[in-house]
Amino acid sequence: MHRSGLIAASALLALGVACKAEAPSTAAQAQAIAPKGDQIWAASGVVRVIDSARQGVIGQVPVGHPITSMVFAPDGSTAYVGTSLGLYVVEVGTRAVRGPLTADPIRRLELQGNLLFILQHQVILGPDGTRDIQPFRLVHFDRTTEKVVDDQEIGQRIHYASDQDGRHLVISEAGQVRIGNSPENLSAGRALDLPSLVPGRGPYRVRGDVTVREGSRALVAIEGKPAHLLVLDLEAGSARAIDLGRETGIRGLAFLPDGRRAVVNAMSHLLVVELASGKVTGQLELPGPHVGASLSADGQSLYLAQTVEGTGGAVTQVHLSPLAVGIHVHLEDISPWALAVLPGANPHQP
Repeated sequence: MHRSGLIAASALLALGVACKAEAPSTAAQAQAIAPKGDQIWAASGVVRVIDSARQGVIGQVPVGHPITSMVFAPDGSTAYVGTSLGLYVVEVGTRAVRGPLTADPIRRLELQGNLLFILQHQVILGPDGTRDIQPFRLVHFDRTTEKVVDDQEIGQRIHYASDQDGRHLVISEAGQVRIGNSPENLSAGRALDLPSLVPGRGPYRVRGDVTVREGSRALVAIEGKPAHLLVLDLEAGSARAIDLGRETGIRGLAFLPDGRRAVVNAMSHLLVVELASGKVTGQLELPGPHVGASLSADGQSLYLAQTVEGTGGAVTQVHLSPLAVGIHVHLEDISPWALAVLPGANPHQP
């Protein structure tokens, strides 16, 4: 999460050029679907608030630090923003900012009920400018009391960590995927045998930074020849891999509301995967390389971030039934890499 925007953008463009068009949407399809009134928060060093019905920016949130992750409370009243300086809380109605409520750089935020799970680590700067990167920790933050109720060390260079309902999932930058159960420590657990799960010509790269989890299920992206989607059942302790049929970068994943399908942001294409059969049932060409995958409030569309467009970036909407590119909002002054969609109806606040 702490990589250079320029390097990331260059990688996106290089890989995006290699993707060929397969199933472009038509203008008629997009125009036949009325735009939804979603409010999307797009962030890099700052937050821009986008109204999908107005198809433009309607405001900003003055957090003031590089942003790595954002999540909304289920009722949409509060946003939790992870930054390089810790956790900030934003009251959505007024956009008033409080914080930082924690002190270390945040890589990832995940919300379950009243607990906010914060993957963070400390970086100690020496007198000579050297950086001593401390082990990553998973912090349990109580949203009611705004206090840390648990803090567990995991290890060095962790891309993803989650500990919901006593079942945990940890993915390292080196590509190791570990699952386990409480009271087992997050630094322990069973490492999955990826070579047996993901046959092919290799080499493979596990993209732990785009992992998504819903309850006992999780999706993990594996880039390779071909790329795979790893589907985890954390309650059963099982895993299986779905062959995506192509070599591609993967920059976003999401479960669809029906629970039977998932979407894969393959940078310049969007793929719809049926989880039970492991079949790719839909694909759509995107207008340039994109990152992320955030569902709309009604679950009928998806929002993706385009980190490079002209002097800034953009946010693109994709309708899911039928697959079609929807609105496209240019952001003149930022290259967004984090997106969050406000739950419920859009208040249309200026």
